Amino acid sequence: MQIGTLRSVRATLVAAVIIVAATGASSTATLHTSLKKASPAVNDTVATSPDSLKLWFSETVELPLTKVVLNGGGSVRKLSAAAMGGSAADAPVVYAVMETLGAGKYTVDWTVAGKDGHAVKGSYSFVVKAAK
Repeated sequence: MQIGTLRSVRATLVAAVIIVAATGASSTATLHTSLKKASPAVNDTVATSPDSLKLWFSETVELPLTKVVLNGGGSVRKLSAAAMGGSAADAPVVYAVMETLGAGKYTVDWTVAGKDGHAVKGSYSFVVKAAK
């Protein structure tokens, strides 16, 4: 082979590797579960203490691998065990809030896993204006 042909083949191979790597990286990132919406909503201010936390994810989650912690006022707040809010694939994971939350900022830390078993973590906050 001539030098020019070898360089052309090498450049084509390098470009192909870069394209495959970029496509593979973006596909992997979208395969894992993400939070679609929540109630109380992300960065929302609610008038009174919520009765429950509802989290909708981009795919059905494995309930035994799901954990939610509610922090606020310097302590971890008591929640019920996780339950699915229906049988539909897009049903939320629901936690009853077992105490009245006082006014202030609260952070929801969540860990879930989808069918692939890969744990994904995230968090969001909301504000309660006043207790019930």
